[in-house]
Amino acid sequence: MTKYSTTLKIEVVSKYLARQMAGLGKEYGIDYTAIRSWVELVREHGLVALRVKHVKQK
Repeated sequence: MTKYSTTLKIEVVSKYLARQMAGLGKEYGIDYTAIRSWVELVREHGLVALRVKHVKQK
């Protein structure tokens, strides 16, 4: 299972791009570098890039 869900990533990136950056890392408990990497992915490839690509199966 992934550490962060697709919906959480989209929510955080949307707030970041809406200039509500202050305290996002603390608010969600996510490292700032992870948020920045998600933002760069979205800028290059769109929101589809944040989609969880696999799910652990038993």
